Amino acid sequence: MSGVCSRLHQSARLPAGRIRDRRGPVRLAAVGESDGEDARTTKLDALKLELQRAFGYWFDFGDDWYHQISVERIEQAIPTVTYPRVIKRVGKSPPQYCQE
Repeated sequence: MSGVCSRLHQSARLPAGRIRDRRGPVRLAAVGESDGEDARTTKLDALKLELQRAFGYWFDFGDDWYHQISVERIEQAIPTVTYPRVIKRVGKSPPQYCQE
Protein backbone atom coordinates (compact mmCIF):
# COMPACT_ATOMS: atom_id res chain seq x y z
CA MET A 1 0.00 0.00 0.00
CA SER A 2 2.96 2.35 0.08
CA GLY A 3 3.14 2.79 -3.70
CA VAL A 4 2.78 6.25 -5.18
CA CYS A 5 -0.81 7.03 -6.23
CA SER A 6 0.29 8.19 -9.66
CA ARG A 7 0.52 4.49 -10.51
CA LEU A 8 -3.31 4.53 -10.57
CA HIS A 9 -3.09 7.07 -13.38
CA GLN A 10 -0.33 5.20 -15.20
CA SER A 11 -2.20 1.92 -15.01
CA ALA A 12 -5.58 3.24 -16.17
CA ARG A 13 -6.61 0.61 -18.69
CA LEU A 14 -8.96 1.40 -21.54
CA PRO A 15 -10.42 -1.03 -24.09
CA ALA A 16 -8.11 -2.24 -26.87
CA GLY A 17 -7.16 0.47 -29.33
CA ARG A 18 -7.63 3.37 -26.94
CA ILE A 19 -4.82 5.48 -25.57
CA ARG A 20 -4.95 6.89 -22.09
CA ASP A 21 -4.56 10.64 -21.67
CA ARG A 22 -1.55 11.75 -19.65
CA ARG A 23 -1.89 15.49 -20.27
CA GLY A 24 -3.44 16.53 -16.99
CA PRO A 25 -2.57 15.95 -13.36
CA VAL A 26 -4.53 13.56 -11.19
CA ARG A 27 -5.99 14.45 -7.81
CA LEU A 28 -7.14 12.14 -5.03
CA ALA A 29 -9.65 13.08 -2.33
CA ALA A 30 -11.91 11.35 0.15
CA VAL A 31 -15.49 11.23 -1.12
CA GLY A 32 -17.16 14.52 -0.18
CA GLU A 33 -13.94 16.55 -0.03
CA SER A 34 -13.58 19.39 -2.51
CA ASP A 35 -9.79 19.33 -2.81
CA GLY A 36 -7.37 16.47 -2.93
CA GLU A 37 -3.72 15.56 -2.93
CA ASP A 38 -1.42 15.48 -5.93
CA ALA A 39 -1.26 11.84 -7.04
CA ARG A 40 2.33 12.25 -8.24
CA THR A 41 3.57 12.61 -4.67
CA THR A 42 0.87 11.02 -2.50
CA LYS A 43 1.39 7.48 -1.24
CA LEU A 44 -1.60 5.17 -0.80
CA ASP A 45 -0.79 4.87 2.91
CA ALA A 46 -1.42 8.63 3.26
CA LEU A 47 -5.07 8.12 2.28
CA LYS A 48 -5.64 6.10 5.49
CA LEU A 49 -7.87 3.70 3.61
CA GLU A 50 -10.35 1.64 5.58
CA LEU A 51 -12.59 -1.24 4.60
CA GLN A 52 -15.96 -0.28 3.13
CA ARG A 53 -14.78 3.32 2.54
CA ALA A 54 -14.26 5.03 -0.80
CA PHE A 55 -12.02 7.69 -2.25
CA GLY A 56 -12.34 9.82 -5.36
CA TYR A 57 -10.00 9.65 -8.32
CA TRP A 58 -10.20 12.61 -10.72
CA PHE A 59 -8.68 11.76 -14.08
CA ASP A 60 -8.14 14.28 -16.90
CA PHE A 61 -9.40 17.67 -15.77
CA GLY A 62 -10.51 18.61 -19.33
CA ASP A 63 -13.23 15.95 -19.42
CA ASP A 64 -13.72 15.55 -15.66
CA TRP A 65 -13.66 11.77 -15.52
CA TYR A 66 -14.37 11.16 -11.85
CA HIS A 67 -14.08 7.67 -10.41
CA GLN A 68 -15.18 6.44 -7.02
CA ILE A 69 -12.89 3.70 -5.77
CA SER A 70 -14.24 1.52 -2.98
CA VAL A 71 -11.97 -0.33 -0.57
CA GLU A 72 -13.24 -3.90 -0.53
CA ARG A 73 -10.25 -5.52 1.08
CA ILE A 74 -6.69 -4.76 2.12
CA GLU A 75 -4.16 -7.55 1.67
CA GLN A 76 -0.44 -8.10 1.64
CA ALA A 77 1.05 -7.56 -1.81
CA ILE A 78 1.98 -10.68 -3.78
CA PRO A 79 5.48 -10.18 -5.24
CA THR A 80 4.56 -11.74 -8.61
CA VAL A 81 1.47 -9.55 -9.17
CA THR A 82 1.53 -6.11 -10.81
CA TYR A 83 -0.39 -3.43 -8.87
CA PRO A 84 -2.68 -1.60 -8.89
CA ARG A 85 -5.10 -3.92 -10.63
CA VAL A 86 -8.74 -3.54 -11.58
CA ILE A 87 -11.01 -6.14 -10.02
CA LYS A 88 -14.35 -4.71 -11.19
CA ARG A 89 -15.63 -2.06 -13.61
CA VAL A 90 -19.02 -0.38 -13.60
CA GLY A 91 -20.27 1.33 -16.75
CA LYS A 92 -18.65 1.99 -20.10
CA SER A 93 -15.26 3.59 -20.63
CA PRO A 94 -15.46 7.19 -21.90
CA PRO A 95 -14.79 7.79 -25.62
CA GLN A 96 -11.27 8.69 -26.70
CA TYR A 97 -10.38 12.15 -27.99
CA CYS A 98 -11.17 12.63 -31.69
CA GLN A 99 -7.95 14.54 -32.42
CA GLU A 100 -5.62 11.81 -31.10
